[in-house]
Amino acid sequence: MQLKEPSRKVYLYITAVYLILLSLLYLVPLEDFSSGNITFLVPYLHALSYLVFAWLALAALGRCPLRWRSVAPWVFVIALAHAYWMEFLQGALPVSGRHSSWVDLAASALGAVSGIWLRLRYAYHRCTCGLAVHKAVSGMDAAPMHSYTAYEGIPALTTHHPALPAIIAKTFGWKTMELSPDARWKLSLVCTGKSLVSLPHFSYGALFTAYNNDEIVGMAESYLARMHFDKGFSGIEWRKPASGDVAYHKVASWLRLEPTMELQFSSFSGNLGRKIRKASRNGLVTEQGGSELLTQFYSVYARHMRTLGSGALSRRFFENMLNDYTDAYAGIFLVRLNGKVVGAAFNLSYKGFYENGWFATLKPYQRLYPSYLLHSDMIAHAISLGCHTYSFGRSTPGGGVHQFKQQWNTFDVPLNWLVFPAPTVHLRHQNWIRKIWKLLPYPLGNKFGNYIAKWIY
Repeated sequence: MQLKEPSRKVYLYITAVYLILLSLLYLVPLEDFSSGNITFLVPYLHALSYLVFAWLALAALGRCPLRWRSVAPWVFVIALAHAYWMEFLQGALPVSGRHSSWVDLAASALGAVSGIWLRLRYAYHRCTCGLAVHKAVSGMDAAPMHSYTAYEGIPALTTHHPALPAIIAKTFGWKTMELSPDARWKLSLVCTGKSLVSLPHFSYGALFTAYNNDEIVGMAESYLARMHFDKGFSGIEWRKPASGDVAYHKVASWLRLEPTMELQFSSFSGNLGRKIRKASRNGLVTEQGGSELLTQFYSVYARHMRTLGSGALSRRFFENMLNDYTDAYAGIFLVRLNGKVVGAAFNLSYKGFYENGWFATLKPYQRLYPSYLLHSDMIAHAISLGCHTYSFGRSTPGGGVHQFKQQWNTFDVPLNWLVFPAPTVHLRHQNWIRKIWKLLPYPLGNKFGNYIAKWIY
C-alpha cells in the first residue's frame, strides 16, 4: 500500500522547524559533538542539510513541478542566503572550533540544487494532476466534440490522432493529460515536467471543440493565460494553425490534392515536372514500406540532422510511431541510387490529412533531385489513400526550404504558438551546442543529439 504524502501545511511546519534546528546546529561548537574528528565530513554535511531543506521547501509550495519551476530559483536564493549567513556568523562570533569556509558554502549551494532537482523528479513521477477535471455545462453534456483545424474542408490533423500524445509520452518518459475545464472544449497535452505542451515535436496541437470554433479558441487562449498568470504555472505551450493573411515566424506548407495524380501533375509548372522526370532519368527509384525500412531511414535521417547541426530524435520514437499509430497510416519512403539509400522520409496521415513529418536527403546526391521524386511519389501515395491535403511540414517564411515547397502550388498556414511565459533563451540559437556535437564521434554524437532533440520541440 502506497503511503499518503503529508499535506502542504504539514510540510510548511516541518520546513520552519527544520530551518530553526539547522541554524542552531550550525552555531554549535565542534567540541560539543561526540568524540572523533569530523572536520573532513563538514562539507558533506552542508550539502546534505541543504538538500533536505530545498526538498522540504518545495514540498511546502505544492506538488506540481510546473508551479515549482517559477519559485525554485527563489528556494535556491533562500538556501544560499541562509548558508552564507551561517558561514558569516561562524566566522564573526567567538564560537569555539567553528570558522567560515567558501568550500562549505559551495557545498551548501550544490546540496540545494540537488534537492531541487530530486524533488522535481520525485514529484513528477508521483504527480496526480487535477487539471483535467471535466466540469459539465448545463445543456452541453451531450454535445459531440470535433477536431479544430481552423480550415474548412480539413476535418482533422495528424495531431488529432487519439494515440499520438501517448506515443510521445511513452517515448520520452513524459505524461499525457487532457485539459477540459468545461464541456465545450478540450485540449490534449503532454506534461514534460518542465512544460505543458500541445504537442511537443509537432507543428500543431490537438484542440477539440463542441461548437463555435472561433469563440472556443478565444476561451482556450484566455484559460491558458489565466493558468499562467493567476495560478502560477510556468511553462504552457499550445501550437495551433492560424487562418488569414498574417505573418508568423514559422509556416506550414499545405497542398490541396486532386482526385488523381494525373490531375495533380497537370497543375504543376513545367519546370517542376521537368525536375521530377529528370530525377527518374538520373536512376533514382523510390520504395515505400514500414518497420522493415526503419534502419535505413534512420541512418539517413540521423546523419542529415548531424550535418545541419541539429539533434535527431531517437530511433525509439519512430518505432513507437510505427507500432502504435493505429487505424491510420504511418510509414517510410526511401529513394535509392543503384541500391544505395540517398534520401528518406517518414509520413503520417489521419482522416484525409497526409503529412511529411521528417525528411532527409544526403547532400552529395541532392543535385540529382531526390527531393522532387520523393515528394512526387508521396503525393501520389496520399492521393491513393483518398487524402484531401498533403503537408510538406513547417519552414521559415522566405527561406530556401520554404521556396522549394512553394514550387508545388502550396499555400502557407501560419503557425501561432502560444507560449507562457515567452521564452528568453532558445536552444535552437545556441550555436556552441551544434559545434560540440559535430566534433563528437558519430555514435556518441548521435546519443548526445537524441537527448538535446528531446528538449528542442
